Amino acid sequence: TGRVYYPFRRELHAAERLVYDPKLPLILCFDFNVAPGVCAVIQEFPTYRGSNPAVDVTKSVTCVIDEVFCPTDSSTARISREIISRYGNHLGDVLCYGDASGGARHTSQVEGSDWSIVEKLLRPVFGRPRTRPGDGDFEIRVPNANPRERVRINAVNSRLQSADGKVHLLVDPRAVHVVQDFEGVTYRAGTSEIDKKSSPTLTHLSDALGYYVNYEFPTTEHVFQVTQF
Repeated sequence: TGRVYYPFRRELHAAERLVYDPKLPLILCFDFNVAPGVCAVIQEFPTYRGSNPAVDVTKSVTCVIDEVFCPTDSSTARISREIISRYGNHLGDVLCYGDASGGARHTSQVEGSDWSIVEKLLRPVFGRPRTRPGDGDFEIRVPNANPRERVRINAVNSRLQSADGKVHLLVDPRAVHVVQDFEGVTYRAGTSEIDKKSSPTLTHLSDALGYYVNYEFPTTEHVFQVTQF
């Protein structure tokens, strides 16, 4: 009762392992916090390779292949370095999405805004001149303001399962905190607002995913301008 991401079912959306493809774009979804620090790692699979009969095989599938989750004493720099340690040899494009307010506030009083830290640490790795065939590039895609919470939720729920019953978003079961978010994030009693205080570990990864999904698969027309970093 009161679940925000009500279409999500573990046996439907998180029942199978998902295979990382080093040549497809790597999508990094940030929500900037100290406890926990998080990033959801996504790839859009143009061709579905699994056995889930509910997946819409006529369209690309949003696949959460990994997560970065630092429960305490985190920072944007720490999250960025963990991404580099896992995916520093990625061949395809690397695209960053997330909390637009990260350009104004920061988790480090010394290093600067969160997005400037992402730019400083990740661009030299993923945006360097590439010499191998098929090498990608690095881009930050952030609107000038975050979407309304309800708009973002609707976009995620529609991606989880559309009106025709088709699934467009899957989660690797190893991304345990993403699964916990989808199962555990609820509304505040008597409201249509997300309960941010029920658990300190919840809401952050689903928020991060929501920024990406609403950007690329909105249920309403975009009315923002994009700021490039």
